[in-house]
Amino acid sequence: MSGGAKVLVIDNDPAVLELVSKVLIAEGHSVSAFGDCEVALFMASSLGVNLIIFDVQMSGFEGLSVLKYLKANPKMGAVPVMILTGRKDPEGVQAVMKLGASDYLTKPLDPAKLVARVSKILSGSAPATQPQGPRAIVWR
Repeated sequence: MSGGAKVLVIDNDPAVLELVSKVLIAEGHSVSAFGDCEVALFMASSLGVNLIIFDVQMSGFEGLSVLKYLKANPKMGAVPVMILTGRKDPEGVQAVMKLGASDYLTKPLDPAKLVARVSKILSGSAPATQPQGPRAIVWR
């Protein structure tokens, strides 16, 4: 995607938010990162994002329910979702893929895999709007 994409990252681990943000910004993307799932979901539709990356194991939120909500939301349903989690069981992978996730990446995070997977997802995604260049918004 030329000009970078707008990416929403949701994870309650500040180190993961920082790493994902740095990696994606270095690739030319705009990143809005949230440590609070409720705030992120409230803001998601107004941000006009091209990709959502979130951890399905955040305290206080059941990740499959969040994925179902995103896919059922008329404004967000077409936005690709990448799951980022520490779970490595095949049943977990199948469950999120069946609910409409575009990809599944396990922690600890490998920056090269993140870049490759994000590029692959975005190659089939039309931009919501073109960002003005790399930037980050981090809400904790």
